[in-house]
Amino acid sequence: LASKGAPAMSNDLNNYLNHCTFDMFNSIMFGQLVGTADSSTPTKEVDEEYVQSASTLLQTNNILNKDPYEIIMGKLGIKTEKYGILVDHLKRVFQIGDSKVHQFTERKNHGELNDLEEKSWLAHAIERQ
Repeated sequence: LASKGAPAMSNDLNNYLNHCTFDMFNSIMFGQLVGTADSSTPTKEVDEEYVQSASTLLQTNNILNKDPYEIIMGKLGIKTEKYGILVDHLKRVFQIGDSKVHQFTERKNHGELNDLEEKSWLAHAIERQ
């Protein structure tokens, strides 16, 4: 599915790979084919927001771990603007992920999952509890 989206994102390989990773994660975790890597596939706005927030979170984390200024400020307990960006995106990624898990669990408990979702990692994890 993701390969169809490659030509449209050929100018930004990193963004394309972020979307591919998100699609693969959703396929395994939830058994859902979200299709964010292919811009011609209709997707939910929340999935796009998750991809962008997770990407920004990871990029900002890399900066915080490499930039001497950020490292020194962190060791002094001073919260920089970049740190604030990291926290904001971390909160949003958690909110979206938490919501997805709760919705999935409710659907599982009510017998509303499709075949792919029933074969997902999360469906099996719920059964093991």
